[in-house]
Amino acid sequence: MKKVYLSLILPLLAMTLCFAQSEKKAKKIFPSLIQLTDVSAAKKGTVLQEHLGLRQADEMKSIKVTQDELGMTHEKFQQYYNGVIVDGATFTTHVRNGKVETLSGDYKHVEELNVTPALASITALSAAIKHIGATEYMWEQETPETYAKGHSCVKDPNGYQMPKGELVIVSDGKEDAQLAYKFDIYAVAPLSRDYVYINANTGEFIKKYTRLCNAYVPGTCATLYNGTQAITCDNSSGPYRLRTADVQTFDLNNGTNYSNASDVTSNSTNFGSGTATGNQAHYGAEKTFDYFLGQHNRDSYDGNGAIIRSYVSYSSNYVNAFWDGSRMTYGDGDGVNYGPLVSLDIVGHEITHGVVQNSSNLVYSYESGALNESFADIFGECIENYAQGTNDWLMGDHIGAGGSGGALRNMANPNQFNHPDTYLGDSWYAGSGDNGGVHYNSGVQNKWFYILTVGETGVNDNGESYSVTGIGMTKAAAIAYRNLTVYLSTNSQYADARAGAIQSAIDLYGANSDEVLMTTAAWCAVGVGSGCNGLPPTCDDGFQNGDETGVDCGGSNCAPCPCYGAAVTTMTLVTDNYGSETSWTLTSGGTTVESGSGYANNTTYNFSWNLAPGDYTFTINDSYGDGI
Repeated sequence: MKKVYLSLILPLLAMTLCFAQSEKKAKKIFPSLIQLTDVSAAKKGTVLQEHLGLRQADEMKSIKVTQDELGMTHEKFQQYYNGVIVDGATFTTHVRNGKVETLSGDYKHVEELNVTPALASITALSAAIKHIGATEYMWEQETPETYAKGHSCVKDPNGYQMPKGELVIVSDGKEDAQLAYKFDIYAVAPLSRDYVYINANTGEFIKKYTRLCNAYVPGTCATLYNGTQAITCDNSSGPYRLRTADVQTFDLNNGTNYSNASDVTSNSTNFGSGTATGNQAHYGAEKTFDYFLGQHNRDSYDGNGAIIRSYVSYSSNYVNAFWDGSRMTYGDGDGVNYGPLVSLDIVGHEITHGVVQNSSNLVYSYESGALNESFADIFGECIENYAQGTNDWLMGDHIGAGGSGGALRNMANPNQFNHPDTYLGDSWYAGSGDNGGVHYNSGVQNKWFYILTVGETGVNDNGESYSVTGIGMTKAAAIAYRNLTVYLSTNSQYADARAGAIQSAIDLYGANSDEVLMTTAAWCAVGVGSGCNGLPPTCDDGFQNGDETGVDCGGSNCAPCPCYGAAVTTMTLVTDNYGSETSWTLTSGGTTVESGSGYANNTTYNFSWNLAPGDYTFTINDSYGDGI
């Protein structure tokens, strides 16, 4: 039995533990958020070395440095092993006033691995193309020069610009790492765009991640439009066009070849009903650009002023809209159940996928994909509110059928469309369809954002009661945006989103603020974090905002008030093939705070405690005695 001593003197500690039996070597899993005290910024390289246990083969290369409105500097490091990039593995240092305050990210411990591939890239490409199995690809449709502008390419014997494979190491922290070629495969018929990973030694398919982040229409809805809106256009040398320095809109005229797209034009500055679809897409893109610049000081989706290009009238009767990694594409719907997918919330949703790609770059699969979709929904509603002064929390209701309030998703009540409002709750989708339920399970963070914004009292699927006072959309959006762009990384899960959101609220509003309390309570409301029943409790000391001390002195006896001053400590426990052998206790001064045992095999458990500052002992035990 091994004892681990933790000094919990910080407001937030993210801790991840992994258990393994002796017949299989343990996989090291690292915390996604680490808080530090009194560490000089000059030592940030040493900090990464110490906390990640870097070896001679490991290297963290700086790839991006940004400074935010709070004066904090964020430097992102990419992980390499023996000179080869570890796919999706980055760690970021967060510095304020010359001190490293936190580290966040996703680090993979790679065991000994030969990084010399046995296969040539072109051989692996054939395997990737065979796996996709399309009849036509984008590099066949576009000219070699056009295709090469937006892709990493290599010429084939026929002169085509083919996708160039990037040699990477693939690791999920559980299975052994693999050397792979990573390809960006953009197919036209049928439409798809995926990162495809092929084992660089065997040629076997490993996995793929889609790059087409779409709005997804699961049902039938009534068609509604926003009406004529003010837009900006230009007059280059002839008719007026829907083009500005920041936003450009084109018409595919029911085709699928982007090279054949035409400008949306008018003989006057008044674009009439004949170009209504393009008008609305252009208007939505302009409002999205204005929102991110005005509310979050972000210059376009990439933060560097990239032109937002939108293409309307894709294909015929196409009921979808998608971000493909560099542009937005919108279908006209089927003309019966769905109209053009260009409403404000959908346009904002699609462009936000570009923001996600250029910040945390959340993988579009399972929990990270659900977070990706949720952030797109969150800011789609924020942009609708920004443009109209109000929003309805319904995604895509303006394109629906029958005028009966049909929509794609309901952020206020995800259960309306059989989406979960509680993590792993009654409506949680556990299958592999929809890229692991990215559109379904987005309901959890969607509900979190709704509760945090407007407030709500209720009981979640776990039987936990909650009562949250809303902090308003401006503050809630600031917390969500900071989490997305500062603390989350490629493979972040719901536990990471919770930890990052709380840390974002601390950064923005202070450790003892109502905003931190409500952010935490809203996550409890949707079942992310345990031990939350009844949060937030009522304090009767009459404290006002900004002067909470963490002590309830409303009566003759002073006792700790759990509303304020407590440290939010989370733990993720991952069992192996013998979960029933694992037990643990958390004690303070010889008193047991909480304990657990009797777990299922190969299962992930999340715990959360509100702990007052002090010293705690965490003890973990394996009853069989063959090691943790």
